[in-house]
Amino acid sequence: MTNCSTTQISDKFWQKLESGEEAYFKAQGRSMLPLFPSGTVFILKKVPSVNISTGDIVLAKQGHNTIIHRVVDIRKDGKEIITKGDFLTENDQSFKPDQILAIAVAVIIGSYTIPLNRKSAKIVNSSIAKLSCCSAPLLRLARNLKRKFPSKEQKGR
Repeated sequence: MTNCSTTQISDKFWQKLESGEEAYFKAQGRSMLPLFPSGTVFILKKVPSVNISTGDIVLAKQGHNTIIHRVVDIRKDGKEIITKGDFLTENDQSFKPDQILAIAVAVIIGSYTIPLNRKSAKIVNSSIAKLSCCSAPLLRLARNLKRKFPSKEQKGR
């Protein structure tokens, strides 16, 4: 969802995660639409990589940047973690467990705090992750149909 430099994240944020406290992360971007718009605040917590499962939303280190995306697959007995933005058509690069910095335990949308670590949320998240393999072809189809059959507003432009 976000692709920000790890140097832009405050030292206090990293200290909270390292000490086992929850840390707040305001994500920017469109890659986690439609559920998580730009500006969504995720409450993150550092967890051992063995506790990460398909469907979890994680903060991962990608070079000098960080991204917050959903885990869509775990391969090689947990040594390779694949993430993807819900709105994106392609998976991210694979991550090693030590590149996963934290897991989202809750999300703040408006005035609501929604826990993501309850059993019901885990079921929904893993279902979204399983469906993400279908999203790329469906998004391409929708884009092609939109080009082929433009709306009245688009025809007037």
